[in-house]
Formats: sequence, structure tokens, C-alpha cells
Amino acid sequence: MSETMSIGVTGPSHWSFMASVMAERLEKIGSRKRVEREDVPKGIYSDVRELFRLVLQAADDSLPDNPPASMNAYVIALDAMTGAFQPFPKTRGELKDHLEEYSRFIEGLGQPHTLTPLEAQTAESLRKFFLKLHQDGESEAYERRVHLAAPITKLL
Repeated sequence: MSETMSIGVTGPSHWSFMASVMAERLEKIGSRKRVEREDVPKGIYSDVRELFRLVLQAADDSLPDNPPASMNAYVIALDAMTGAFQPFPKTRGELKDHLEEYSRFIEGLGQPHTLTPLEAQTAESLRKFFLKLHQDGESEAYERRVHLAAPITKLL
């Protein structure tokens, strides 16, 4: 049996660096209540948009371009949302609405503007989302290192 993952199917550790940068940048944006063009590095911006593209495809009723990658990203996002939303959305529709709100906010990071009160709430929620995603990624990476490490044997 092969243990090869489908293309695009990765764990939270794949998104961990992007998540840590986004959490840091969203904290700055939230404290300033303003988005500046240079707030999010281009590569990070591209990755976060890709994550939400995959997530929203899985949240939609149509078939995603890459179903395994989209479903995987969706599950990772749901887990990260447990740290961002209290109480957690009760229906799939509410969940999709929150994910779309996140995606709209992320798309708006490309243009300088002052945050509305709703955007300030979204920025704080997204900051918590990315902090949880970063923690999940770090945990996964640590577990992989521990699992792959040679066993410690007692010297005789």
C-alpha cells in the first residue's frame, strides 16, 4: 500500500510559516486599524489566497478543481476556526459565510484602506485563525520529527 499523498494534500505544517506571518501582520493591521500595501509580503499573500481558494471550493456545492487538496484545506481551516470563533458556527451555511468573510478581507489586503468596525473584528478573528493554524502546523512538524527519529536504546 502506497503512503504517497495526492498532489496538493498536505497537513497544517505546510501552511505554518504563512500562518505565523499572517498572524503577526494582522496584529499590526488591527492595532493601526489600517491596511497598508506593504503589510503582507507578496509570497505570503499568494499562499493565503491559495489556501482560501481551496477552502472555498470545498465549501461550495460544486466539485472542486482538486477535490483531495480542497477537502484537506477545508478540514485544516475548520480546525483552525475552532480557535477563532466562539461559539463555533452551527450550520454549514454559517460556516461558509464566515469563510467567505475571511476571503473578502484577505482580498482587501491588496489595497490600502482604513478598517471598518466589521473589518477590525474580522482581522482579529483571522489573527486567531492563523495563530491556531500555526500551532497546528508546529505540532504536526514536531510529531513527524519524533515519529521519524531513531528509537533511543539503552546501552549495555
